This record gives sequence, C-alpha cells and structure tokens, in this order.
Amino acid sequence: MNRAFQWMLKLVEMRRDRSVSQSRRAQQELVRSREFTQQLQGYAAEYDQQWSQVAQRGDTALMLHTTASFGDNLRSTATAQAQETDKLQVHSQKLLQQALSDARRVEALQKYMARQQAIRRAMAEKRDQKQLEDDLNARRTRS
Repeated sequence: MNRAFQWMLKLVEMRRDRSVSQSRRAQQELVRSREFTQQLQGYAAEYDQQWSQVAQRGDTALMLHTTASFGDNLRSTATAQAQETDKLQVHSQKLLQQALSDARRVEALQKYMARQQAIRRAMAEKRDQKQLEDDLNARRTRS
C-alpha cells in the first residue's frame, strides 16, 4: 500500500508541476498581451493627435479621410486586443487556481503519508516494547 501512495504522490506532483508551468506561461502571455494593448492604445491616442494636427493644417480631404480611417482601424485593433487581454486574464486566473489546487493535493497527500508513517512507526515501537517486556518476563521466569 505504501508503494501505491508513493506512486500516487509522484503522479500528483507531476500534475502540480505541469499546472504550475502552464500558469507561469499564461501569466507571461498575459503580461505580453497587456504591454501590446497599452502600446496599441498609445499609438491610437498619438494618431488621434496627429489627425487633429492634419485637420488644422488644412490638408486635402483624401488625406483627412485616410488619416481618420487608419485611426479608426487602430482604435478598433486596440479594442480587440484589450478584449483578448481580458480573456487571457480569465484563463490565467483559472490556471493559477488549478495550480494552487494541485499544490494543496500534494500537500494533503504528503501529510497523510507522514501520518501513516508515524502510525506504523508507533506500532512498531509498541511491538518492540512488547517483545522486550516478554523477553524480560521470560528471563525472570527462568531465574
């Protein structure tokens, strides 16, 4: 039975390690996505500023339209990226919760195994003590 628990512990530890690794990767991806979203939003704000400068200079209608259209596309992309970042946030949280749950499973199994080992050790000590007492009683009886 002890081997079965050791094997189960190895499996649970492997699952924990895998979920921790997945969680870390998701966190890194989330950080990259947030940075990219911030860049896109910064570019969109900067482009809005440029558009107003182009309008103030009195450039052609085609230039104004092109500039406005590109700005719209940039804002739309920034919005889509922000939504993707939000999805990554949710996914990252789920993976983190799974990693924490797996870590708690490992800890619980380790504690259980330690308690069982302590019980076996106490029983062995009691057996040894009983054997010593029996041996002492047998010597006394012979004397």
